[in-house]
Amino acid sequence: MIAPFNEIVQQGIDLQTGITELLELEKPFPNRLVERVKTDDVFARLIYRASTEKDLIPSLLQVGITQENKTNHSNFELVKNGAKSFMNWGLAGFKMASEEVINERKAICKTCPFITQATEQIAYKFKLSADEDMDICSICGCVIGRKVAMPNQKCPKNNW
Repeated sequence: MIAPFNEIVQQGIDLQTGITELLELEKPFPNRLVERVKTDDVFARLIYRASTEKDLIPSLLQVGITQENKTNHSNFELVKNGAKSFMNWGLAGFKMASEEVINERKAICKTCPFITQATEQIAYKFKLSADEDMDICSICGCVIGRKVAMPNQKCPKNNW
């Protein structure tokens, strides 16, 4: 473990708490990454660097999400769930969430360790616009940009 993190531990501060405070995170630094900081000095240096270069934090929080944490949903399941969401949205009158709610939900999602890029599955090939953000929730498989805009949708981890 690199010196700055050794110092945190020597001061009697829990490493997870120390890194959370160092990076000024609203949520605790993920446990899976605490273990990586302890064993991977290159990664630990990047985390320490992120304390002064905050734009590194979102991508570093994605590191270590294993393939099984990415979507393991079949194309059939993704299409079925998408159709169900679309039907429920239609029954609610195709109303969109307010811009404030959409932005609040997106901000919460950006800090979530379960958000990843869409896989190469055919279900993710259908974009609504050329510049559509294709971040997905690895728990439910939903495209975040679409899910946050539907007022009747909920985060599968109850973050919103």
